Amino acid sequence: MLYLNSECITNNLDDVIRQDVEVLTEAGVTPTLVGLEGLAETPSHVEISKYTQRNIEFYRSLGMNYVHRPVGVYDLHREVDKINADENIHGGMVYTPLDFPDLAGEPDSREKTRLRTGMLLDTLDPQKAVDGQGSQSEYNTGATSDAGVRLPDEYGFDGFGANVLVLGHLGTVGSGIYRHYSNRPVKDLQGIDGDPEKKTDEQKAKELKIIKAADIIVVATGSPSTVTSDMTSPGQVLVGIGRRDLDKSVYEDGGHLLAVTPREGGVGPLTQRILARRLVRSAQLLTKPKAA
Repeated sequence: MLYLNSECITNNLDDVIRQDVEVLTEAGVTPTLVGLEGLAETPSHVEISKYTQRNIEFYRSLGMNYVHRPVGVYDLHREVDKINADENIHGGMVYTPLDFPDLAGEPDSREKTRLRTGMLLDTLDPQKAVDGQGSQSEYNTGATSDAGVRLPDEYGFDGFGANVLVLGHLGTVGSGIYRHYSNRPVKDLQGIDGDPEKKTDEQKAKELKIIKAADIIVVATGSPSTVTSDMTSPGQVLVGIGRRDLDKSVYEDGGHLLAVTPREGGVGPLTQRILARRLVRSAQLLTKPKAA
């Protein structure tokens, strides 16, 4: 079983990013990304999580800045306006999904949340929307979606002439991956979504048949242990977007698989580099007269 490790790609990307950042730094420009986290209430005290600390250290290692701002979900519009107006900020993103307390329990709350989130993301300056958020962003998909396709590409698993399945194809990340493959000459492209606990035995059996027939399976559900070893077939390529999307049995009993993403060093590190490259490009465009 081959592990789809992104280290061989990320090392080269780091060198390219550093070179571009050095040029910007000499012109007095430090590429800066702000990540907004919408909380139910405005926090009185902020603790930096391990994930956030890793992001800070990653961007710092490349000569850039990452700023994490946890704010009340109803303050996000104001924070987006600040990002748009600040010439020293070159990229902004909002962590999703968002939870609006006033929509809790309402009919169609999921759809209303989606629409409200979309309206918020559309207010982000398209040039600064480096994670593809908002309908006007110059990027069609988010960095994670790009990484989820590019990683297997690097190992020759591009889906051409293959049966490709995206689990979670209606979600933010999954839909981006699905669009990528819809523009390729795949043999067959299918998507599965929805809570397995709410499906009938007949639906589950039908979906399991689809899973077993796929050549490439991309798991972007955001749910732990979505795919177990006994759900898979010999010779399949299994791409887990999140660290826990694939059950531990895949690694313990998945010797029949052709390739699989590891729990560490898979899609995540490549996502970081894609986002960093986009940030550099945004800084170059926004500061072109200054950096020229």
